[in-house]
Amino acid sequence: MLARIDLERLTICDHSGAQVFANQLAFDATAQIMEDWMYEEVAQQYALDPVMREFLQESNPWALNAVAERLLEAAQRKMWQAPNPETLDSLKETYLESETALEARGETARRA
Repeated sequence: MLARIDLERLTICDHSGAQVFANQLAFDATAQIMEDWMYEEVAQQYALDPVMREFLQESNPWALNAVAERLLEAAQRKMWQAPNPETLDSLKETYLESETALEARGETARRA
């Protein structure tokens, strides 16, 4: 079961926790270890939770961008087989907002 990293621990760890989850999502592409409910939990806890989203947007917009991008990719590649349509819409919004924030900082989103 996925454990939620509390915000205090995430700040102590230099806000890299979201990037760790992005990497785990990438690993699932080959290992196929994640079930749909796991993707939903990552989406809800890291990309869509208002407090976490605001924290990441301010402290590490690259991590927020990576989590949203990887979740959307998982849905597109059918690794996340039956995502909630509302969750996907929210993730698309999060992804676009994170790219806008990166551009406003003079940075451009990475392309795989």
